[in-house]
Amino acid sequence: MKLNHVRKQDLNKVTKDEIYKFIQSMDTEQTTKLPREEILAEQLGVSRITVRNALSQLASEGIILRKHGKGTFVNVEATQIKVNFSPAEDFRNVIINSGYRVDVKVEQISEREANEDEAEKLNLEPKSKLIIIEKMFFADDFPAVYCIDRVPRALYDEPVNEDDLSKPLFEFLRETLNKEITWDKVELLTTTNEEQPFLNKFFNTEKVKSFLNCNVINFDEDDQPIVYSNEYIDTNFIRFNLIRRKA
Repeated sequence: MKLNHVRKQDLNKVTKDEIYKFIQSMDTEQTTKLPREEILAEQLGVSRITVRNALSQLASEGIILRKHGKGTFVNVEATQIKVNFSPAEDFRNVIINSGYRVDVKVEQISEREANEDEAEKLNLEPKSKLIIIEKMFFADDFPAVYCIDRVPRALYDEPVNEDDLSKPLFEFLRETLNKEITWDKVELLTTTNEEQPFLNKFFNTEKVKSFLNCNVINFDEDDQPIVYSNEYIDTNFIRFNLIRRKA
């Protein structure tokens, strides 16, 4: 596979994506060693600093292993993981990578005042207005993820457009609000439909059922919180993996 020159604005992200594509194309039975930084930089048409930043991100995600004095190597185990908890992806891709056909239904779009917890997480004044987007993600027609996204109304000064808000969250923020989510903070919990009875409306629950509950605060490139989400995940369909480096 030939590496393509990078011409987009976000050099670090695009460079990382190009290197990851190159990793996926490698025959790791022959070698797991990546080309040197200067070779990657020359083929991609970017600086060595940009390549080094991209490699550092891949290393932090466990995709590559950097061995002092020996070089940079692909972590084959990590490349075989289909659904990784990091980096964050839209649930459409997560469900497809889990081996299912995906469908998405927008359950409701509404506006209301932020409660105390929401205002604190989004760094808003009390009772600031929020846009609430509720979506159901299906895996082969079975409900797999129920997601509630909260976006500050002040970021979206147009009348509510359901077509815009029906887009994938990252796409909506980038194309409509000119905001790019660059990192998030996730609190991992478990819950049941007995503890959260409203889940019975969205999932096939004839008895008590457990869910993975991710409470997520998404931050933009200026490190400002711009979306607060609750994600209720049926782990019969989606099971995340995570490669962790030891301290």
